[in-house]
Amino acid sequence: MQTFLRCERQTLYRLPKSGAIVFSIHTYRYPIRQLKEEGSGEDLAAAIEGIENGNVPLMAEYKKVPVWGEAVKKYLRS
Repeated sequence: MQTFLRCERQTLYRLPKSGAIVFSIHTYRYPIRQLKEEGSGEDLAAAIEGIENGNVPLMAEYKKVPVWGEAVKKYLRS
């Protein structure tokens, strides 16, 4: 499976001398296969279900979960 989990770490901090505010984003990509092999498959499948059943109903649609969710959950749980 050539599928990846993409995560972002966003940080916001103030520089001590100038007082300027710095916003940075670092993006990480993890192969789904790797997460499954490491034993995190069920946790990730549950997180996908959490998007589908969460308190922001349109988030699943925004993230296109209906397109890829079932296939990824099936793979993670196989």
